[in-house]
Order: sequence, then C-alpha cells, then structure tokens
Amino acid sequence: MSSDCTHDCSSCGGCGGGFPTVTLTFADGQKHLFAVISVFPWESGRYIALSPIDALGGIGDTTLLYGLAGDPGDLNLEKVPPEHYAAVEEAFKQSLTQMLEDEPS
Repeated sequence: MSSDCTHDCSSCGGCGGGFPTVTLTFADGQKHLFAVISVFPWESGRYIALSPIDALGGIGDTTLLYGLAGDPGDLNLEKVPPEHYAAVEEAFKQSLTQMLEDEPS
C-alpha cells in the first residue's frame, strides 16, 4: 500500500489492484498515484505501462505508456514519439499476454 492511500484497504486488498504503485510528481507540482502494470523492452529501450489509481484505490481502463531513461535510482519518463507509439503499444500487449499466461491458474 502506498503512503498516499486515504481509504481503508481491508476491503480491497490494497491500492492498485495488487500491482506495485508509484507516485509521480508532475511539472505543476501535483502528485498522482499510478499502478505499474508492466515494465517491458522494445527495440533497445525499456518502457513502462502505468494506470492511474482513483480515490478508492482502484485502477481503471486507462493505460499510459512511457519510455524509461536514467539509472534505476533516478528514472525519468519520456513521451513515446508518435511514430513509435503503435509498435510500443504492441510490445506492451505482448508483455501483458505473457504476464497473464505465466500467472498460476
């Protein structure tokens, strides 16, 4: 559970539906909590799929894709260039499919 959680998690199992969470601070100073759906490779880079967490700790249907840059202790998110977005999205879908196949039944 994230320290940003503001509700009683006893009924939901924790923020982010069981996914790891990360708090991002935007340029305007606002902080938002996201579930980390997947970190996956594409070509020579690494990418991350994030889903916003609502006030009740749930995740919705929105998935945001970003490139990862920097060192593990100091990662930065980079916008995926429009000309690469479809390929990165396909790599995410393949990553998600593999993750679901690897889950115990």
